[in-house]
Amino acid sequence: MGYNTHYSLHLDLMIGSKKAELLDDEPLREVIRKLREENEEARFALAEDGGSEQVSKWYTHEEELKPFSEKYPNVLFTLSGEGEENDDIWKKYFLNGKVQVAKAEVRIPDFDPGKLA
Repeated sequence: MGYNTHYSLHLDLMIGSKKAELLDDEPLREVIRKLREENEEARFALAEDGGSEQVSKWYTHEEELKPFSEKYPNVLFTLSGEGEENDDIWKKYFLNGKVQVAKAEVRIPDFDPGKLA
């Protein structure tokens, strides 16, 4: 059966450690095209613009995006995922073969009598 996730990928050009403004995103679209061309799971999970094509089971995305990102050391790959479980929302940031995992944090504020209506 498996576990389905909606994936989307956003790319940013990095200069030093800061994002750079792009006048034309065509070079980054070419990177997404190459990823989809080289990786069958990425082709199934991602649309041509990096958006969510359909739910998929891309279990090996981290192992595959780390080496792929090394080919583009000045591109920040932000892979977003939303799984079947309510709290399974995350982003993974890939830069030059390394990854940072950021999971959504749900916070319910403490009781505040001043907010009673």
